Amino acid sequence: MNKLVIFISVFFLFSCSYEPGVNAPDNLLSKEQMIAVLYDLGLAEAAYRGRHHKDTLAEEKVRERVLYNFEEHKTTKKQFEASYDYYMKQILIIILRIFILTKEIKLSKICLRNIFYLYLQDQLLYL
Repeated sequence: MNKLVIFISVFFLFSCSYEPGVNAPDNLLSKEQMIAVLYDLGLAEAAYRGRHHKDTLAEEKVRERVLYNFEEHKTTKKQFEASYDYYMKQILIIILRIFILTKEIKLSKICLRNIFYLYLQDQLLYL
């Protein structure tokens, strides 16, 4: 039982204190800009994916549309990719934190159940 308490204590200590470092790029697009660029890129890709056969002319048009979207939103491919990587890492950190909290809650419930069980056993000894 002592090993379990030590393990849970160490787990809580490290899970709460770990902060993965994700540095924002210098030329980070705002959330609104990012949404607008992703929306336009999604439209361009959807127009191409709607075709049933491989069309090299359509592929070229999609590439042109992507470059036009970057120009329209006053960004570059490099800036977009850096911003995309940053925002995706932020989402992954949030998912990781939710996963850790879920595990901690489950472990806490198990630990509390065990403590309550031991308490009841102890109380029964005095009856």
